[in-house]
Amino acid sequence: MASYACLLLVVPVLEGCSNVGPGLPNHPMDCAIGVPWADCLPGTPGYRGPTAQETQAKWQAVGEKVRAATAECREKRLAKEIKGFKASAECSNPQIIAAYQEAQYQYMDLVFVAAAARVAGGENVDKGKITEAEYDLQLAELNSRIVAEEERRNLAKTNVQAAQMQARAAQVQATGSLIQGLGALQSAQAASRPAPGARQSGWKWSVNQDERALPGS
Repeated sequence: MASYACLLLVVPVLEGCSNVGPGLPNHPMDCAIGVPWADCLPGTPGYRGPTAQETQAKWQAVGEKVRAATAECREKRLAKEIKGFKASAECSNPQIIAAYQEAQYQYMDLVFVAAAARVAGGENVDKGKITEAEYDLQLAELNSRIVAEEERRNLAKTNVQAAQMQARAAQVQATGSLIQGLGALQSAQAASRPAPGARQSGWKWSVNQDERALPGS
């Protein structure tokens, strides 16, 4: 019972109980051994990240802040409170950047590229080098490119993680196979262990059919 209760003696130190289930805030012991709780801290084995609904809600909130900042500065431009498209972009950019930073967006360099492009494009509209329609069209194209770049980075990160997992698995298998077949160098306990890559079936161990036996095993 003690591991699932918030003990009164430690409440003053740990500031109360968890708000997502019985136990202490952030469930330090459970999260440390990989038991998933919604309040596990990032970096602990039990951390599972936000749910799909939480992620969607977060980015919807960011989108609302961006639209509100853009609309506010556009209204100021139309009301002649600020002059031109460049000033409008400079007005809304800080709020847009802050919205992404607060959401801990992982590719802030892309946000900075978009922010700088808005100012540069706005200045070109003000100077008559391009039309407002051309400005909007190229901003839409830039947005598409940024989305594609974000997807490329996410895919690359996923591939790297998969490659790292495969490399670790191969290393474990190779290390465990070094002593296989060398009975004179094995203890009785080690000799009774299953071969790397083997899976347990009933009472005996069988090697997966899609894996080759190592030389000397």
